[in-house]
Amino acid sequence: MKLKGLFYLIFMLILFNLLFSIFCMNCKASETKTIGIVKENIIPSKEVQIFVNNYKVLTLVSFDNESFERIKKEADIVSSAINQYFGSSKGSYDPSDIRFVTEDKYFCCYVGDDLAFKIDRSQAFLQSLADSDITNMWLTNLQRSLGYNPDENHKILYGHKYYSKEFIQEGIASWYGTNLAGRYMSNGEIFDPYDLTAAHRWLPLGSIVLVTNENNGKSVIVTITDRMGSTSRVIDLSEGAAEKIGMISSGLAPVKIELLK
Repeated sequence: MKLKGLFYLIFMLILFNLLFSIFCMNCKASETKTIGIVKENIIPSKEVQIFVNNYKVLTLVSFDNESFERIKKEADIVSSAINQYFGSSKGSYDPSDIRFVTEDKYFCCYVGDDLAFKIDRSQAFLQSLADSDITNMWLTNLQRSLGYNPDENHKILYGHKYYSKEFIQEGIASWYGTNLAGRYMSNGEIFDPYDLTAAHRWLPLGSIVLVTNENNGKSVIVTITDRMGSTSRVIDLSEGAAEKIGMISSGLAPVKIELLK
């Protein structure tokens, strides 16, 4: 009887050890499957928000301290670029020139033809947004923070304020001619120095303006077809337009610009 009880006890111990081993194996398997996921959720997210004129433009998200330091540096670059292009009335571009392009691992922000800054494409994944959705959101926010409404094409940016179409600007004009004939202008057309065209820093391409030489009162109507980099002159006329208002020999002339269309 005692021997039977001993065998029964040994059997129960073996069965218990077997069941305990199986249970432990399942525990380890579960831990392996979840490692690196649960811990990631435990770490609170960190983000950097960029404001322009008290308007939140974009948010950069991080999930660990190392990448948080990286996005802080990215935010500094973005802020510096915005200040460079739009931080004063002497900026060379208007908000309608801004566009975002997806290039390799980055979302690249161009202002005109210049690359202003780039942001790692992982931001779309981290914020659960498609590439096109996040860049469209950034573009709209940035343009609106600078006072530009894409739905109001009748308004023109100047010094970060909008003026109606009764727009007048005064300053020094220059001209460019045959030495640049045949090159592509900003509107994609080929420059003909004898066409009545002009380059302007930020008036929308296709704008029709009346330019008056304030030295002699002569006027010419030109189409804005190109961009200019100089901030010391208000407009760069084609040779044909410059000839119409008698400024070929002088090279420079004080002018008044009136927006017609």
